[in-house]
Amino acid sequence: MKRIFCIFLAVFFLCLLIIYILFIRTSSPNTPVDLDRLKDHQTTPWGVLHIGSNNMWKNGVYGEKIRVAVMDSGVALNHPDLRDNLKEGINIIDSTQPPLDDYGHGTLVIGVIGAVNNDYGVIGVAPKAEIYPVKVLDQNGYGEVDDLVKGIEWCINNDIQIINMSFSIKEDNQLFKSAIKRAVEKGIIIVASATNSLGGDIGFPAAYDGVISVVSIDEDLNIDKMSGRGKVDFSAPGVNVVSTSNDGGYTIISGTSIATPHISGAIALLLENNKYVNVHSLYQAVVYDLKSISKDLGSKGYDEVYGNGFVQF
Repeated sequence: MKRIFCIFLAVFFLCLLIIYILFIRTSSPNTPVDLDRLKDHQTTPWGVLHIGSNNMWKNGVYGEKIRVAVMDSGVALNHPDLRDNLKEGINIIDSTQPPLDDYGHGTLVIGVIGAVNNDYGVIGVAPKAEIYPVKVLDQNGYGEVDDLVKGIEWCINNDIQIINMSFSIKEDNQLFKSAIKRAVEKGIIIVASATNSLGGDIGFPAAYDGVISVVSIDEDLNIDKMSGRGKVDFSAPGVNVVSTSNDGGYTIISGTSIATPHISGAIALLLENNKYVNVHSLYQAVVYDLKSISKDLGSKGYDEVYGNGFVQF
């Protein structure tokens, strides 16, 4: 049975995690975040600020009551910065167990979307969104295509509005593609990472029609060297991003998979703010609105590096 892996490419993910914690935490001029202070002090991550989330918050828009599923490795269920926004998701790999994150990736992704606005830690793009963890990746970041399909079907059956998929598979798969198509036809917005391929091809599901693909940029709005090229829709913060970790604390990480939840959170804000009543295609309406607030980067107009540009409210 075909296996997939989280976009950090297994061992590559572990190496990056060690490098970013040991090196960037102490030496990067763009991430002056004291992770130890976050236990009793709140910071707004640079990515959340750069996309202008606070401009929506000023208008009372926080992604409230928007249902976002994160198909990933689960979540640290008792993380103090996440638990108030977590809803009952599902463990597709083992339905007898809760969707507990035993890999760490899902918790990072969920923190970017929906970390709570409180007196400590970080704040997510949509701090009042309803987050549904859907565990489809195991303790090594691996999963089965069949489990991905089951996860998508669960989202369809549970009225999910946005699905965040911060992973990729290298080859097209018809079962996976058909499940994605069914979800899109049901009006679910799917956001996927455009693969950490170091300038190589975009993987799946990001390459599928109807899926919003996201690449990673740094604080100077330069493309992350890890990002893929090709069917790119939007650019989002993905270098030296601080987020929640599955040990109940915080860490700093990079890659397209951490850029992707910035766009999922932004869409949650759009859905709360605009309501989108009687639109022919919710996907097209959302993409149109994202384009309208995007800053053009790279070559003039659309390009295969930055897509339609950097989303910014």
